[in-house]
Amino acid sequence: MKNNVFYSEFLSKLASFNFTNIIFGLRIFKNFLKISNSKYENLDFLYSVCCVIASKYLDDIHVYNNNISECSYIVNKLEMKILSTLNYSIEFDLINYYSTINEIFK
Repeated sequence: MKNNVFYSEFLSKLASFNFTNIIFGLRIFKNFLKISNSKYENLDFLYSVCCVIASKYLDDIHVYNNNISECSYIVNKLEMKILSTLNYSIEFDLINYYSTINEIFK
């Protein structure tokens, strides 16, 4: 339950940011997906978070199973959509990356 509250707060902060910061936020979220594969118990919550984020920015989301690989796929697809919309390169300045992490978790 503690994780649910934490990631709900994280999601609400993420939603208030602009596209650039959402990209950084998604990268943090993807790292969480990778490390929590076997440890995170509430996959339904994680799945719904990914779908809520994705549904705001993608018109063609089709998800059939609530598992980590599908969550990762959605987040990757969303990140690529935002990057292509803004013509960003895949590589980001590490200083900006870490300053954004600090901003999200203030």
